Amino acid sequence: MDTLPHWPRSQATVEDYTDLVRRLGLRFAPEAVSVHGAELWIAWLERLRVQPWSEVTTRRYRSALLWFLESMDAFPQSPFWMPLEHRERIEHALRLPWAGESLTLPNRAKSPGKRMRSFGRERWDKVRQRLQSANEWETVLWMESVMRVGVRPVEWVRGVIWDDNRLTIPCAKGAFDESGRRIRGLGTERLLDLRNWPEAERNMIAVWVHLRATPEERAALLIRMAKRLRWAWDQEFGSLRPRITLYTARHQFAANLRAHRVPVVSIAAMMGHSSDQTQQAHYGRGAQGRTGQGITPPEVSAMLVAQVRQHVARVPLPFPTIR
Repeated sequence: MDTLPHWPRSQATVEDYTDLVRRLGLRFAPEAVSVHGAELWIAWLERLRVQPWSEVTTRRYRSALLWFLESMDAFPQSPFWMPLEHRERIEHALRLPWAGESLTLPNRAKSPGKRMRSFGRERWDKVRQRLQSANEWETVLWMESVMRVGVRPVEWVRGVIWDDNRLTIPCAKGAFDESGRRIRGLGTERLLDLRNWPEAERNMIAVWVHLRATPEERAALLIRMAKRLRWAWDQEFGSLRPRITLYTARHQFAANLRAHRVPVVSIAAMMGHSSDQTQQAHYGRGAQGRTGQGITPPEVSAMLVAQVRQHVARVPLPFPTIR
């Protein structure tokens, strides 16, 4: 069928779409298994299209189903398989408006919200034990490492360099205009000095940096770890929200540093923020349980700290003496 797109998709996207279609099928497929082909699709879509998902979720599900439709010949045993001549009808039905594209979902309270909340040691300890029982040691290693160095997932995918007990991190938001003036972010990279750390913690970071060899492998691992993290949280805490995520380990990093009384400008420099305002407004707030225990703060150069813009009027904080 010529009307369907045939865009190339990465292996990670294909795996994500496959999982989405599988879960949508298990949850919303009609119970009458004797119905097959186009009629099964129509009955399935009638159930899917009335769900009040957000518009972003709706687009994601539609993309996954369009991919499944165009890749249908790779799944000849699926009850959703249908002859080529019927697929255009289903594509048209897929593109009709869904409830999520016409409904306004109620606003949820965001104080502090999942993007502002760290999770503390108590909750993490329970999730960690669940992951360890499932032999998900890579997920545990990733979370424990990021809680100590505050690296964004995308920065780890691009490649973090470990050399002489120093960590060089490519800043995800280091952007400059044509004249070289900084637009956003602290710069193109930042360096954390871990030479004062206990040897066991340095060894942990060295293993974490080299978990995968290529950006593609690291990106695929992140997707798998995110799913396992959600599973472990739901096993321990059910519907309690917000969940622990790969990114909230970065929020926990900020909460740990605050517990150690690290100056806010130094925290901003360690996290790659161009101003202390970002760090104070969005990171390390709403901490649940204990923070900072068992953590050794990294060190960052005074030159990098001096680049952080201070937007909040207060008595200037002294820069720490950094090796």
